[in-house]
Amino acid sequence: MSAPRGDLTVTALYTSGVWWWAGFSGAELLISREARSVFRVTNAALALVGCLRADRRSLRRGLADRHALIDGLAGDCGASVFVELAAGLSRRGLAFSADPSVRYVEVDLPAVIRHKETLLQRSEAGRRILARSNLQRVGADVASVALPSLVPTTDKASESPQRICVIAEGLMMYLDADQQRGLWCRIAAWLRDHPDSLFLFDLVPMSEQPAPGLLGRGLGALMGLFTGGRGFVVDPRDRHDIRRELLSCGFGSVELHEPDSDEGAAVPMLVFACRGWRSSTP
Repeated sequence: MSAPRGDLTVTALYTSGVWWWAGFSGAELLISREARSVFRVTNAALALVGCLRADRRSLRRGLADRHALIDGLAGDCGASVFVELAAGLSRRGLAFSADPSVRYVEVDLPAVIRHKETLLQRSEAGRRILARSNLQRVGADVASVALPSLVPTTDKASESPQRICVIAEGLMMYLDADQQRGLWCRIAAWLRDHPDSLFLFDLVPMSEQPAPGLLGRGLGALMGLFTGGRGFVVDPRDRHDIRRELLSCGFGSVELHEPDSDEGAAVPMLVFACRGWRSSTP
């Protein structure tokens, strides 16, 4: 998962710029001069390509809409524990862990975790967040980390299993179909012991992405630059194929959500909300 993606530092910087541009809480503590530079240069390049097309879809708006949608779904799910896989420079953990009753676990490669901690060390507010006991950072590869170890089970037999929300934003597009299924099945198996839990991720099937053209080639070229030549994974599955695969992995239900945005204004986004087995009690 993390390792095969190559060096995605630039994409992490760009999305950090998006969260800051969109005004998400906590993003101001993770923004850097380098991220602002990447954000400006990328948007300028996309604007140059977009001016040659009638449908000027906005990547930054699409990403911001997606981030807000996942925030809303996660915040409404009733979970007490959140695990964000390949968290990168996401500010979600900073915002959610402001509630002391919530436990938030961020997982990414050790170098990414160290970089994020360095950014937070720059300010008093960031240092206070680093000191929170309910915000944990785990340096590990999503491909190999033992998922149950991220949220140890309670020792009290009388307590109900914890309701968990697992988030993997911006990850699946870099994995091939086999890697995706492998991760989905691992998460489904883990959440079977945690009724009413939720797994959120985004993935737009190739068949639903903007038609190939200057914009598509421009995005592809940018991703190749960002990732050392590795771009988005291409496969023929549609949303219904993906939903069937998720159900076959063991999820109890799969819902599809799309951000509310003006048609054609933003690059399309699609979020899958996969629920584990429901408990027999309300």
